[in-house]
Amino acid sequence: MSRVYTRHSAVDTTPHRASTPASPAASAARLAALLVLVFSAGCWRNAKPIDPIRVEAEASPTASLSQYTTYRWVWEPAPDPSTQRTQADLRDWRVRSAVEAQLADRGYAKVPGQKADCLVDYHTERKPRTVSTFSEYLKYRDYGGTMDISEVYVVGYEEAVLIVEIFDGKSRQLAWRGSAARVLNPKDQQERVAEAVRKIFLRFPVR
Repeated sequence: MSRVYTRHSAVDTTPHRASTPASPAASAARLAALLVLVFSAGCWRNAKPIDPIRVEAEASPTASLSQYTTYRWVWEPAPDPSTQRTQADLRDWRVRSAVEAQLADRGYAKVPGQKADCLVDYHTERKPRTVSTFSEYLKYRDYGGTMDISEVYVVGYEEAVLIVEIFDGKSRQLAWRGSAARVLNPKDQQERVAEAVRKIFLRFPVR
């Protein structure tokens, strides 16, 4: 007798219930859960604030920074009460005053002539930056930028860098270098100078 084999279809023939729209209560619960996730992400972001001033420092392995007690500037403008101060003059005065205050707090004495143990100098740079993505805009805001997204997309922004260098008084070789970079906002530039210098010298070796 021959056997008859039947093939079973892989298609599920079990009747399905037609999908129904979610109830208002379920939609509200789903929305509430989404809001909790967004709020939690925001709290996590705010719990780890980013310092808008980015500081780097490096010391020469052959320098004897702990032996320095006196300093002088590599170059210092001669005071002239008869001339009117420019904005550049005021910026220079702010930086030098902030650097001298930090050195004085660490026990360094400013001396004239060629007798200083170390020489101090500084310079600034401005670097143009662009923003082309939303993530770049978030980074710009994290680092202190204040412009709206539409504005910064078009005009970009500048990053200001302050660099302080210390040279050995005898060899004239670079002994230490510290820098602070920040998004440039003209409105708060004056207030940020002292803060940038202070954070630079937090990386200066303790005697």
